[in-house]
Amino acid sequence: MPTNDEQFLILLEQADPELYQLKVALTIAHLNPMILIPIIKTLGNLMLGSGHGKLEVFMQAKIIKNVVAQERVEINENGEK
Repeated sequence: MPTNDEQFLILLEQADPELYQLKVALTIAHLNPMILIPIIKTLGNLMLGSGHGKLEVFMQAKIIKNVVAQERVEINENGEK
C-alpha cells in the first residue's frame, strides 16, 4: 500500500501535472520549496516594472542568502523610455 506521501504525489500528478513536475524537481535537487517564494515575487516585480532586467540568486554554504533584481529601462535615441 502506498504511503501518504506517495498517494499525495499520485493525486498531484493527476490534478496538476505542472505543479507535480515542480515538486519532483525540487525533491530531486534537495531544495526547500520556500525558496521559490522570493524568486517568484522578485520576477513578478520585474514583470510589473519595465519587463527588462535580471535576477540573481546568491548562495553561501548551500543556503540561499538573497535574491536580487536589476531592472533595465530601455531608452531610445531621443532619450525617451
